[in-house]
Amino acid sequence: LDRVDKPDRKNQEAVEEVLLDVCKGARKDSRENKLCYYLTPVKRNVSNAIKLGAPLERICKKLAKDTPEVCSLRFPEKLDLSKT
Repeated sequence: LDRVDKPDRKNQEAVEEVLLDVCKGARKDSRENKLCYYLTPVKRNVSNAIKLGAPLERICKKLAKDTPEVCSLRFPEKLDLSKT
C-alpha cells in the first residue's frame, strides 16, 4: 500500500497497476509471489476497497471469505536501525 501515492489511491486503475508491477517484480520463491498468486483473481475487489479508503484489516477480513490464505501470510517486520 505504501507504493501507491496518496492521490492515486482514489484511482482504482492506478492501484491495480501498482499491484501488477509488484507482482511482475516478485521472485518465484518469495512471499510476494504467493501474495500475488492469491490477490490476482480478486485484484478488482482489493483495488476497490483501497479506493474507498478501507483499513487493511477490513480488506483482509473481506478477502478471507474468498481466499483465506491471504490473511495467513506473514512478512518479517522491517527494522529501523536508527532507533537501535
